[in-house]
Amino acid sequence: VTKNFTDPAMQQVNVSRSKLNVIRGIHISAFPKVVFCPVGRIYDVVVDMRPDSPTFKKWCGAWLDKDTHIVCPPFCAHGVFAGEDDSAICYYQGGTFFNHLDYAISCKDPKLNVKFPDPVDADDYVMSPKDLSSKCADPELWDKIKARMDDPIKDMHTVTNSDVVLISTSGESETQPFLV
Repeated sequence: VTKNFTDPAMQQVNVSRSKLNVIRGIHISAFPKVVFCPVGRIYDVVVDMRPDSPTFKKWCGAWLDKDTHIVCPPFCAHGVFAGEDDSAICYYQGGTFFNHLDYAISCKDPKLNVKFPDPVDADDYVMSPKDLSSKCADPELWDKIKARMDDPIKDMHTVTNSDVVLISTSGESETQPFLV
């Protein structure tokens, strides 16, 4: 954490469960993440999206389980592949999610050449409509990332989306979430 200048004061905790062959990502955030897989097996990919970095557009991947964690630095893209049914990832994030401050890029972007493990006993991966429709990275995205890196204070003045988050396994609840 210290080596990667990652603020250990993580502000948000996320848990995501996936079925076998699901790919989530590749998503870019301005915040660092510490990621682990408490249940199942996840192949985690980190892509350096920082335009001034010596490893710009390079990626690395590793299998995560309950004993193996990965640190995703700020402005690096993050994606996961579920290598087992009902796999979960948990990540501590150094800031809170704001939809308009995060970006998604195609995991099939030929300029990045990210390689996920082959699907298990299937012809293709399972992906959300958002991830399927994500575009390849382009100069406009690099400019946005560079601008955010050069002036991170702007992100601190973002009005929060809400003060309450409802977590439900069914996606439905008897109460309606409210915004404050």
